[in-house]
Amino acid sequence: MTAKSTDEAQAPRDFNVLYVVGIIVSTTFGTMSYGFLTPLIVVNLSNHGFANLPIGAVLGAWYAPIFVLSRSYASILGSVGGRAGSIWGLLFASLSISLFGIAVNPYYWIVLELTGGAAFGAAWVFTESLINYLTPADRKGLVLTIYGISPPLGAMLGSLLPRVFGIAGQLPFLIAAALMALGLLTLVACYLKNPPRPIEGRVESPAGAGRGGFFNLAAGSPYLLILAFLSGVFEEAPWGMLSAYALQQGVAAQSAILFTSVFLAGQVALTIPIGMLADRFSHSNVLKYVAICIFALTLLVHFCIAGPFRWPLIFIWAPFVSVVYPLSLALMGDRYSAEQLISINALFVMFYSLGSLIGPVIIGLAMDLVGAFGFPLVIAGLALVALVSIRVSARNSD
Repeated sequence: MTAKSTDEAQAPRDFNVLYVVGIIVSTTFGTMSYGFLTPLIVVNLSNHGFANLPIGAVLGAWYAPIFVLSRSYASILGSVGGRAGSIWGLLFASLSISLFGIAVNPYYWIVLELTGGAAFGAAWVFTESLINYLTPADRKGLVLTIYGISPPLGAMLGSLLPRVFGIAGQLPFLIAAALMALGLLTLVACYLKNPPRPIEGRVESPAGAGRGGFFNLAAGSPYLLILAFLSGVFEEAPWGMLSAYALQQGVAAQSAILFTSVFLAGQVALTIPIGMLADRFSHSNVLKYVAICIFALTLLVHFCIAGPFRWPLIFIWAPFVSVVYPLSLALMGDRYSAEQLISINALFVMFYSLGSLIGPVIIGLAMDLVGAFGFPLVIAGLALVALVSIRVSARNSD
């Protein structure tokens, strides 16, 4: 790893609050679009008699190309420019979503999901790198945790829209596409009002320099990439498996559905204070205690699942599970220069996507093998892996 120099790491930044807010708002619109699209896919395919397998295949197709193409995003953005790449990415994602209403067919929708996901990934990598670069070190915890809760917040708001616009016909899909377009317009407005930054120029792209450069970059930051993978598991598992875990524990169906809502409420309410603490006491130190809290609270939730304490425990547990991703981004921003940031962020997104894809599968398998305890067993076990990774990473950076 070629880390940034101490002088560069401590150099003052021209911190433009409106620029950063614009990126966060753009991200929220984009995830609101996909949060609306997801129930449209599930309900429409179910109503047309399709089985769970093709429905799952359609839903998984959005993130699959992001994982596959992560290695290429840095070289693509280096060739066309970060601003242009992110604009074209959101434009193609919006166009892909707008075409869903033409026919209700899982194979046709998989093609659209692959196209939209691949395009969206380019915008994701660049805007995430840009907000990391724009934010000075002493504000990264706060800003990146606000950024970190914008995707689940957008997804939650998007999931409410079928009640307003319905699920049948082409109109709901056009509304979803319009939300993605609003994210695009917000980003364009940010670019027009702000001069280009160093990160938007030449990209030092080992990922684009051949397989050796890609793996050299990965080998230079293994513990950071382990944290990326773990954050993907931690963020996706509660969304996908928390209700199933509650049902397997004998919780009534209505209460089991509320688990995800309480989790989201805790995520939104308490993640930001943890980010502020990280700015005060260092990102790596707070991450270490976050991992310890995930381990302890996961086991407490399990053993108190049948009693009244389950609700406050889930509420408190949620932000610790969710904050691993933004604080790991902050660690990345602390250690890499502007030219390197897009390349390492592309790798980070790749490992995060891998964790998001296989995390629910691992937990589901564990629950099949050992019962409901498989859920806390996997989460608590991975929290210990995160703790070791943070400690080793901090020791290597000293």
